[in-house]
Amino acid sequence: MKVCLIPPKNYLHYADYGDMYFIVPQNADPSFFASRRKYKILDNGTYEQGQPLDVDSLLAMAKTLQVDEIILPDVMLNKNRTVELIEGFLGTVKKTFVYAAVPQGKNLREWIECYVEFSKRPEIDVLCIPIWLQKLHGMRPGVVYYLQKKKLWSHTKDHHLIGLDSLGELYCYGSWIRSVDTSLPFSVAQRGLLSFLEPSGILRVDLQFASLDEDFVFLNIQNLLEAAKYA
Repeated sequence: MKVCLIPPKNYLHYADYGDMYFIVPQNADPSFFASRRKYKILDNGTYEQGQPLDVDSLLAMAKTLQVDEIILPDVMLNKNRTVELIEGFLGTVKKTFVYAAVPQGKNLREWIECYVEFSKRPEIDVLCIPIWLQKLHGMRPGVVYYLQKKKLWSHTKDHHLIGLDSLGELYCYGSWIRSVDTSLPFSVAQRGLLSFLEPSGILRVDLQFASLDEDFVFLNIQNLLEAAKYA
């Protein structure tokens, strides 16, 4: 599994340790990202800001940063609004990037319905599995297994995990998942901890500015990359 690291803005150089870049809008520094040549994914900002960037801003940022893939607009836990936003985007924007979509729903059943609907859209290249399936229900690996058991899993699209709170979760997936993005190594480092301890209740690191023990950051990144290598 490929890893995308999301460091605080004052530690952006640590993103280079990942296999790919996952760029959140608040940290989208052109002086850093535009020159990078690894595969770049641009997030739409929903998770951090509560709502996605407007289409024009998202596309302008994608062009400035020279990204490869963009996360299409979505609204957390709201299937109808997410479908509406994606339909509008796909119906008005000429495709020049790889498109990733985040299925949404107010419950597990509705999320699965949205996943199946997006899996049938040829314009969508990547399906994203959000961290709230794990945070709210403890069921993200379970949902993946259910989709496969019921033969609903898409074998024609790549899959990406949005966020990660535990290294152990990576071992649940094998080769089914292309990539994962996370700020976990930095979130636990701000508490002077190693990510393999997987403590509960860790607050996410401030992505604008943080003061971190860089020895812990480096060890946490190594642990994450090692876990992903076997996933």
